[in-house]
Amino acid sequence: MSSELDAEIYLVRVIVWIEAFSGLRFDPDILRMIEDAKSYLGELASRFDLPADRTVPLVRYGDNTAKQIITIAEDEDIDLIIMGGRCKGWLQRLAKGSVYWGVVRSRVCPVCVVPFPARRPAGDIAQWRRREPPMRILMAVDGSDECEMSLRVAARWVRVLNADVYLLQVIDSSAGTRGHVHHEPEREGGIEAEVPVMIDKVRTYLSELASRFKLPADRTVPLVRCGDNTAEEITTVAEDEHIDLIVMSSHCRGWLGELTQGSVCSDVIRSRGCPVLCVPLPRTEVHRQRWGVLAARR
Repeated sequence: MSSELDAEIYLVRVIVWIEAFSGLRFDPDILRMIEDAKSYLGELASRFDLPADRTVPLVRYGDNTAKQIITIAEDEDIDLIIMGGRCKGWLQRLAKGSVYWGVVRSRVCPVCVVPFPARRPAGDIAQWRRREPPMRILMAVDGSDECEMSLRVAARWVRVLNADVYLLQVIDSSAGTRGHVHHEPEREGGIEAEVPVMIDKVRTYLSELASRFKLPADRTVPLVRCGDNTAEEITTVAEDEHIDLIVMSSHCRGWLGELTQGSVCSDVIRSRGCPVLCVPLPRTEVHRQRWGVLAARR
């Protein structure tokens, strides 16, 4: 995988170390923990056939694991962070903390969260390019310019991995229209009468996106769904189409923002369906968002 992406790999292990006991850094037990961590990273590199000349094992210690990861990402100009996540809800993250969400919220770079325990195995990532059928990537968009940032990241993965692409937009329907929207009857008045027009506009938009980002026409599937829960619709499509990776942008809200406005990206991650690549919106773009637009509507 690293050779196909022409990437350098930084394997990071953070040892939790309480600053109040800073003298312990010279303790033989602490030094032994560091050496054991380095040996573990070397064993991982060998087990997963990572290129020795482009794999850098790093051991850090501190009282904030997320901060250590963020610092490394900034110092080394990292393009992508891949890490596991226990997929806690906002209340659990508030009570116990969450390393992966702390890293996502930093907006330092895109973060691919591999959920555990997963509801279905993610498989061997190194075999995604060679497997039959090809890897399937789901790109979730909402029609905004900011959300299209995730497509720039996903398009590179599509070309390198020779993947099938599923472009998805969910039309919000507070009137209860669910599922495959083209099966819904048209009625006078209400959102049901507007759905066919909205579907045509969205399909045109998805086709324009595929052309603009040069996605392969023979392997790009535009999908339109309708529902009152965007995260649930994305998760359902991922399950139905056996998606390997979901790519979507994130506002990177904290627990209070999730409580008041919701978070589609966080809800999709917590579904544990498959890995989710979160592409953070820049802070300037987030600040431009109107308070009246809730994340549940994306």
